[in-house]
Amino acid sequence: MQDASTEIRLQKSPVTADESTGCGVSEKQSDCSVLFVNWYVEDDSIPRADLFDGFELQIAAGNIVFFDPLGFAAANGMRRNSSDIAEAEYQSISESDFRRYLAGVKRATQLFQSLLDGGGILVLRSQFPNTQLRIRKKSSVGTQTYTESVVSPFFWMEDFLGKFSFPYASKSTIEFVDRHNPLRKLLGHAPVNCLQTLNTIGKGEIEIIATTASAPKSPAIAKISPENSRGQIYIIPQFLVRREHAILVDAFKSILLNKSFGMAKPAWLDDFAERLGIINPYRAKLEELGKQIDKLEQERDELLQKLEETMRLVDLLVETGEDLQSAARVGLETVGFDCSENAPGRQSNSILVVDKGNVIRRAIVRIAANDSGPIRVQEIRELQQAIDSSNLKNKPKGILIGNASRMTPPKDRQIWFDMECQTEAKQSDICLIPSFEFYAAACFCLAKAESDIYDTVRSAVRRDIMECDAVFQLNRKRFGVRI
Repeated sequence: MQDASTEIRLQKSPVTADESTGCGVSEKQSDCSVLFVNWYVEDDSIPRADLFDGFELQIAAGNIVFFDPLGFAAANGMRRNSSDIAEAEYQSISESDFRRYLAGVKRATQLFQSLLDGGGILVLRSQFPNTQLRIRKKSSVGTQTYTESVVSPFFWMEDFLGKFSFPYASKSTIEFVDRHNPLRKLLGHAPVNCLQTLNTIGKGEIEIIATTASAPKSPAIAKISPENSRGQIYIIPQFLVRREHAILVDAFKSILLNKSFGMAKPAWLDDFAERLGIINPYRAKLEELGKQIDKLEQERDELLQKLEETMRLVDLLVETGEDLQSAARVGLETVGFDCSENAPGRQSNSILVVDKGNVIRRAIVRIAANDSGPIRVQEIRELQQAIDSSNLKNKPKGILIGNASRMTPPKDRQIWFDMECQTEAKQSDICLIPSFEFYAAACFCLAKAESDIYDTVRSAVRRDIMECDAVFQLNRKRFGVRI
């Protein structure tokens, strides 16, 4: 929590177009249709302004104004931490400065309302920082006594949004509901910094254009049609792409050209065409194509996930340390072990796994690597220490996955575990798994993910591992594995 004095930067008189990068109403800038207010852009030639810099808007349907609440708060001393907008900050402001602030936001509200009344577009970045203004007022009781009241610096936006709420989120991908929106065409696959999602808007009709991709899904992009207004308000996240501002300008100019509001065709025209049966076949076909696209996109996402898992499994053959442990965890989960439990006393390079078959059994898996030779007996002894200190009710099985001679091609690795290691494994009922054998087993299970025997195959592989007390070798003949 931070506390700082706030300096409100209000200009006493509006600047002209010659004095600012904003869109003034001078003759020189009369054809300006796009303005970025407190919004970071990479191009100095793009018209920009601060909300308190006295910018003027040309009242016309062709105007598009982009406004970033976080940029506004940071530029005017109301926000210090711009990387974590959920962190609470309290900024002190005197009563006189707050009156100046009120005058500035009142004027900005009038300009935004005029933009909407004229049929323009207001684009809001969904970045509302968790900042509160502490207003210091002299008490009427005595001259030396002060009282404090706390308000959000964005209270004035309720004039055209109504009561609104933007919960904080950490999503990185979104899904478009409106497939025909130009934003989807230009930014449909771009990652986003989805700092906040839309919750409620008190005024106007809301159309959800995109949601967060993962459950629970929340509105990420919305179009709001304010009451008694010809304009539109768009709520959008930050798109993590180069020259985002240029792409957004193209998208919203396309929205204007498509006459998606204000100048749109009357509603009765579509009803009339629908009654004649002119557009129904096309709508049905488009709906069917949409379903096919959804199915293909789902299949693509599943294939990408499988590809990523397969590529991570390759690390079993070459990596060491944390990368090898991460690959081993993926492999263990692929063959059906549950790796979610924690074992007390286990070492950092050991994983507690659970085989939830007919009989629930636990095992402690140790992962080891050697650059130019077999795995040594010391690894067995450290695994045994982890087993003895686990304090589990039933003694867990010991499993040692070894990536021996990791810089040598697997087919040329003659010995994976030294003889002393194999002897102690037999005495301690510990399964020794060469990383190549484990790679083959995991890949085999992954290949059967879409088949009816998927669970049966994984259960059989786990059973062979849990019953092994020597060097494990995948039964390629029984499973039909070629690698």
